Amino acid sequence: MPTFDIFQSPRNKNDVAWLECIEGLDAATERMYEIATHRPGIYFVLNLWEHLVVAKTDTRSLASGGRIDR
Repeated sequence: MPTFDIFQSPRNKNDVAWLECIEGLDAATERMYEIATHRPGIYFVLNLWEHLVVAKTDTRSLASGGRIDR
């Protein structure tokens, strides 16, 4: 099963931090959303083998009472 890496960019696209690696795209995407609900920021799931962002969300608005953008 392929693995996917989850990254966070709390301030902007130039400030990126690796969080974890998860097996399976669905599991990685769900984990990204789970993390994003607790720590607002910009998150994305990356397929390192193909150098592709396969999922992303921006939860910065949650800090001010907004909703998750999927």
